Amino acid sequence: TAKEAVVVQEKEEEELRWVGETTTAKEAVVAQEEPAVDVSLGPDSRVLVTGAGGRTGQLVLKKLAEQGISTRGLFRTEKSKKKIAKMLGADARVDLVVGDVSSAEDVKAAMEGCTHVVLLSSAKPQIKKRSLVRILVKKLFRMDPGRPSFRWIENGSPPPPPPGQTPQ
Repeated sequence: TAKEAVVVQEKEEEELRWVGETTTAKEAVVAQEEPAVDVSLGPDSRVLVTGAGGRTGQLVLKKLAEQGISTRGLFRTEKSKKKIAKMLGADARVDLVVGDVSSAEDVKAAMEGCTHVVLLSSAKPQIKKRSLVRILVKKLFRMDPGRPSFRWIENGSPPPPPPGQTPQ
């Protein structure tokens, strides 16, 4: 399991702020409120980066690889994984795996042997337009409309469950 976790989110609604600056990927300071958390990576560190196929995830993987830090990137699709593998090159100390961040088994497997986690998966599913049309037509004819269907967009991931609820 991870000993340290650094949460980086691109959403402004979370109001995360950068409270320190670093010159290497071996030091990171990210905080939601005071005091700042200092996370130093040692020679035995292994970092899991979720959302590794996204814009920020790619940058983090690249920076960690440049610093020679053992890293594992978690991708939603094989296509995204192959794209990043090509970008990083064969010499990078990066293990690239495909998995679903909403699956406890996938996350547990991805975290195996990791000492740190950088969570960069943050997206919402998009509704499938055809399922919406089906629901509206059924509603019009007073039939049981069922539920809309959703799909995950490339480089996206599920939102966290509401407080007090477990993922389905």
